[in-house]
Amino acid sequence: MEALDTKAIYQAVLLQAVKDLTKSSEAGREARLEVEQWIGACPQPGFVEVCEMAELDAARVFETLAAIIALPLADREKALSVSLHGGARTRKRGPKRQFNQDMEGPLRTASAGTFAAMR
Repeated sequence: MEALDTKAIYQAVLLQAVKDLTKSSEAGREARLEVEQWIGACPQPGFVEVCEMAELDAARVFETLAAIIALPLADREKALSVSLHGGARTRKRGPKRQFNQDMEGPLRTASAGTFAAMR
């Protein structure tokens, strides 16, 4: 039972990172910048350790979070919301549609409290 609790805690850390990356308010700026620094240009040892403890593929989680960071700040929350609520199936065109399709599984899974899609 303890292993499950530990796994859930580390998954919650990663879910909070996703939420912090989408904060566009001035109040959320510090948390957003902290997560962006933690993610970095490549997976850092601490990030990899959190992913391992969450029983997730660090490369895949990094790719997902890096895709969020690559978006303009104003689009991050919208992309997360669209992905979580199934809006990726709408008739959007271009790179944003592809981003939503790529992110739909991991983010919907994250919203349900698990990261099984990132394994």
